[in-house]
Amino acid sequence: QILVAGSCVSSTGHSQVQVLEWDGDVGLKRLHLHIGMPWLNSASTNVSDQLLLLAGGESMCVLDFETGATVLAQGAWHRSLVNCPRFSNTHPALFASASLDERAALWDVRVGLQKPVWSQNLEWGAVLINWSPQDDRLLVCGCDNNIVQLSSVDGRVQNEVDLDPIEDSLNYTKAYYTPDSSYIASVSRLEDELRLSCAITGELVGAYQIRDRRPLDSLHCFTRTCRPDPFHPYRFTLLVDGWMAASDGDADVDSALAYSVELPLAAPLLA
Repeated sequence: QILVAGSCVSSTGHSQVQVLEWDGDVGLKRLHLHIGMPWLNSASTNVSDQLLLLAGGESMCVLDFETGATVLAQGAWHRSLVNCPRFSNTHPALFASASLDERAALWDVRVGLQKPVWSQNLEWGAVLINWSPQDDRLLVCGCDNNIVQLSSVDGRVQNEVDLDPIEDSLNYTKAYYTPDSSYIASVSRLEDELRLSCAITGELVGAYQIRDRRPLDSLHCFTRTCRPDPFHPYRFTLLVDGWMAASDGDADVDSALAYSVELPLAAPLLA
């Protein structure tokens, strides 16, 4: 079992990427340590584990997985933050990117990174892009419940996920396919629910409360992300963080909470 972990020093932008291996006897062992790019925000490998894809600021670069040598770099095409570009699940040379510059693109490392294979203009800034398990679609999500599915072949819009905005530009939305590709699970930073939408039509199927049993009104929470369980089609882990407002001169209290939600057992807000 191989784990890729990136870290960035917020005060300087200096970063590094550790490649770790799980050993049942001793735990995690470090195999490689690479110097990351400035302001690193994501690190992932291709399907063959030969290439390492990094993103930071407006730039992306592809490294040799073992040596850390730069294979390709792109720092001029996207004009704003690129967050979490992703390699294809099945093709080692293809990866997709999306940015707050309101563009999504497909890249092929075999022909370099001077220009993408295709690009698609969006009407909103994108914060995440994900491949469907079969690699036929790309799921792009952004600010305030904007989610769209693109064809991975040519970038054409296939459908939009039907979610109502709350008219807040900081309501960043993250979305993922279920492992069987039937549904799209999404969460938004300022909202208190996990939504399940049909991947074919984009229609909302159900919404489930994810922060119940909170006794204190002073606990302010942000929903950061949700990740599907690869072994269970309708189980998700959600990361929520927040703080308790200070009182009587005390300092704010930060917290990070992880929830595991199994949709058939969750309390539905919308049938």
